[in-house]
Amino acid sequence: MNEKYDLQKLAQSTREKLEAHLKLTGKSICTDFLNPEQEFPNGCCKSASMILGLIMEESLKMRNVKYVWGTCPKLGTHGWIEFDSMLLDITIDQFNFAKKILVVEKEKSIFHVNFKSQGRFPINVRENHSIRTIYNEIKSEILSKVKAPTYR
Repeated sequence: MNEKYDLQKLAQSTREKLEAHLKLTGKSICTDFLNPEQEFPNGCCKSASMILGLIMEESLKMRNVKYVWGTCPKLGTHGWIEFDSMLLDITIDQFNFAKKILVVEKEKSIFHVNFKSQGRFPINVRENHSIRTIYNEIKSEILSKVKAPTYR
């Protein structure tokens, strides 16, 4: 059974730690595209989502966490996390969205309906050493902010 956590706080903390990691190390987390010069959050949706998904699955023992990837003729491709009935997007601002993150019930997202789903995938980073490394470096700081269960 899933523990209940404040998903807004979890998404916000993850985003903040990814930004802080970039400032501290100068290394991009963007492993999604062939262009490593992408500036966070542009082109970083898969990497950022996989790190968030790892925290949810491995550290918080949440189940049914999926990475969703979609395509839109006008906007290109994008990825985010779905968990139970919730959608968590920590790189939505790359589309000039007003907020940096979005945590909402799936059916209430007027933005994500523009994307045709190309699949819902398990959180799997076995082959991606850089994502695993960043996850290991930032997870304890994120967990300290979301430890108390209060699912919303």
